[in-house]
Amino acid sequence: MSSRPPKRRGPSTFIVKLYAMMTDPSNSPHCSFSPSGLDVCVHDIQGFGAAVLSKYFKTSNYSSFVRQLNMYGFEKIRADPKDGTWRNEAFRRGGEADLWKIKRKGRKIEGAGKITRPTRGKSRPAPVAEWDEDEEDDNEDEDEDWGGSKRR
Repeated sequence: MSSRPPKRRGPSTFIVKLYAMMTDPSNSPHCSFSPSGLDVCVHDIQGFGAAVLSKYFKTSNYSSFVRQLNMYGFEKIRADPKDGTWRNEAFRRGGEADLWKIKRKGRKIEGAGKITRPTRGKSRPAPVAEWDEDEEDDNEDEDEDWGGSKRR
């Protein structure tokens, strides 16, 4: 048996682009890290999509961006209709070395974990496989709007 260390994958395309967005001074009217460097701040939701998202991704839809943040474990810490602030413990200014720790949440499989009872005279349903959270989704950027084709 070989005793190779576990393979460490790099950060996802979305996380790399998010970090680039937050550290680019030209984006500061629309988004930046908070003064503490611990939070992702969107200062101008209206202008953010067209001015910033469209530079990095195939979409400029703010709601889709928020969905991606949620899928990567970011928590909204400030509720304001004009701007938004999110936090993920592994995502901070100067913390490029920790970006690989941020993983996309696995999809929940409908019916997984539910106990079903067979109906009279019928066979039992096949068991439903649960999502293995340790296994990284090879197609982690499956939402093609967030894939890696647009570059600055």
